[in-house]
Amino acid sequence: MLREADDDYLESLQKQAILDNKEIVVSAVIINNDQVFVQKRSASRKLFPNCWDVVGGHVEANEDIYSALKREIKEETGWRIDFIAGHFNSFDWYADDKAKREFAFLVIVRGNLDKPKLEKDKHSSFLWLDEADVEILKDKPDDLYIYNLVKKAFNELPS
Repeated sequence: MLREADDDYLESLQKQAILDNKEIVVSAVIINNDQVFVQKRSASRKLFPNCWDVVGGHVEANEDIYSALKREIKEETGWRIDFIAGHFNSFDWYADDKAKREFAFLVIVRGNLDKPKLEKDKHSSFLWLDEADVEILKDKPDDLYIYNLVKKAFNELPS
């Protein structure tokens, strides 16, 4: 269910994750005209090499969720947040023996959406997917997190 992501709500998500001793990860599921932006992680990445992904990353020390979303979008695409449509998914996972809590948001951005400025050492390509194209995200059958996340995002798109 899509939940409005106002300042108080974002702060409550962050506080609870900290209380639960989780590192915080944010995902920006960027939407435009009923399409979702995905990017392919490069082969040299330690975590999830050659996998499709959405924009996102870890919340840094002394950073709030909104600032992390803003920073990650700018770093990974060159775009800027226009609007957070809402929070629609939370997920706990582990990597490098660390517990993480990931918060996913539907996000509308501004910038040249046809030419994201990908971090070349981190991402090799990108796609704007229609709902009918989401099956391409099943390229790693043992890890369907991004596939399921994007499917859920399509179900939450604002009318």
